[in-house]
Amino acid sequence: MINPRFAIAFLTVAEERSFTRAAERLNTSQSWVWEQVRKLEEILAFRLLIYDRSRGIELTQDGEDLLAHIRQFADAATNLEKAIEEAKLTKGLRLRIGDALFESRQRDNLFDDFIRRNASIRLEIHKGAATSLCEELQRSNLDIILAWDHGGKYQHFERVVIKELEAYALVPADGGASDVAVCNRSFLASRTIALSPIYTDKQILIDLMTTLGEYGPRFIEAPEANRERVERFARLRGALALRWRRPGQPKRVRDGIAEIPFERPVKISAMALRMPGPIEGGARRFWALLEQSSTRQPGS
Repeated sequence: MINPRFAIAFLTVAEERSFTRAAERLNTSQSWVWEQVRKLEEILAFRLLIYDRSRGIELTQDGEDLLAHIRQFADAATNLEKAIEEAKLTKGLRLRIGDALFESRQRDNLFDDFIRRNASIRLEIHKGAATSLCEELQRSNLDIILAWDHGGKYQHFERVVIKELEAYALVPADGGASDVAVCNRSFLASRTIALSPIYTDKQILIDLMTTLGEYGPRFIEAPEANRERVERFARLRGALALRWRRPGQPKRVRDGIAEIPFERPVKISAMALRMPGPIEGGARRFWALLEQSSTRQPGS
């Protein structure tokens, strides 16, 4: 096996056409560079360089033939060394994430994937309301926060959209809803909508109520519970519940319940947020994982 130092020394001499300049570039002595090239030639059993007083250092034909391959080998060795140094630097680091998503399977999968790939980085998760977590992020007490957004209020942060959902009103199919393609003001003005902070903190409920309020319905707050219990709560009170689906889907009827989109789509987005500027260590690795996840989201 060829020592990567031999390849790097030869490549540098070949590029500089000088042992002196190669030694300066590698921040070492000329004799060390010469010794590495000599050892490489011994392993290969043929000359790579020749020296001519009038023309200086030149590559032999064998050296020319191997130059591209040795460059690939040297570059790979350099990149491996950098990766090893980075891994050493991240050992013992911590990643501080503020979590306002609460219940989210995709969020849990991201955490599991990150821990599996970066066992040496300590993951700290701080739960809370998005508004409070944003303040901590701006104070540099957190590296990244995860929160739901409605209305684009996080424009001043660097953002990655993890998931986007659209609201569909649940209406009994036998109550005249089969004739309604979208929820508009005339359909909703006399109805009640049950909202629950199941997905996030209560701030987004306020944002949603502002948007949905344009349709004229009344609101009741459902308890924090899973989707089935919230929908049952709404049925018992003659109210509509919301079901969140992939955006742009048409109305559908299942199990006697119609899922009807709104005339103007009502959407929320699960987002990762960080402060603008350079990002290092565990935060950089988690951000890269978020970007990869965002580009491979499956349809639902």
